Amino acid sequence: MNPFDEYVPDGVILPDAARRAYAGARLEMDAAAISHALDQLAVRVAVRLQDRLPRFVALTPGGLYLLGALLQRTVFPCRHMSWHVETAAPSVRGASVALVHAGGDPELLQYASARLEADGAQDLLVVTMTATEGSDLAAVDRTAPPGNVFFGCGYGIEGYGENLPQLYVFNTNNSGIET
Repeated sequence: MNPFDEYVPDGVILPDAARRAYAGARLEMDAAAISHALDQLAVRVAVRLQDRLPRFVALTPGGLYLLGALLQRTVFPCRHMSWHVETAAPSVRGASVALVHAGGDPELLQYASARLEADGAQDLLVVTMTATEGSDLAAVDRTAPPGNVFFGCGYGIEGYGENLPQLYVFNTNNSGIET
C-alpha cells in the first residue's frame, strides 16, 4: 500500500509526476517531529517580532503552509498576506516583516527580500520551513540532498503534496520530474 493513499480520495487521478514522486518518496520527518519543529520556530519568531506588530508575507507558492502553522502557534497581533513575486510587492513601508516560504530556492528568497527592502520594509526576517541560504530562521535544519527534492510541509510536486503534514524526500534522477 502506498503511504499516500489516505491523502488521495478514491477516483482521483494524480498527474504522472506526482504519482511517481509519491511512489518513490522516503519519509524525512514524521508529523510529530514537524509539529515539534514548528512549535520551536514559532517561539523563535515570537521572541524576534512579538512587540512590533509585524506583517507576515507568505511568498507563494510554498509559504502558505508555514504561515498557517505559525499563525496557529503565535498569539501576538500581526497582519498577514500572501504574495507572488511576479505581482506588485505588498505595502510594507516602515513595517517589521517576516517573509515566510518553504525554502529551497535561495535566489527567490534573495529577490523577494530585496524587493521588500526596496519598498521600505524594516527589520526583515526571512523564515523558512527548511534550511536555505538567505533564511534567518528555519523550522528544519535540513536541505534536500543533491538530485532530490522535498515535498510536504509547503513543498509540492506540480502543486500536489504541499499540505501533507510530513516532510518527504524524492530522488529526481531519472524520474522525468523537473525541479
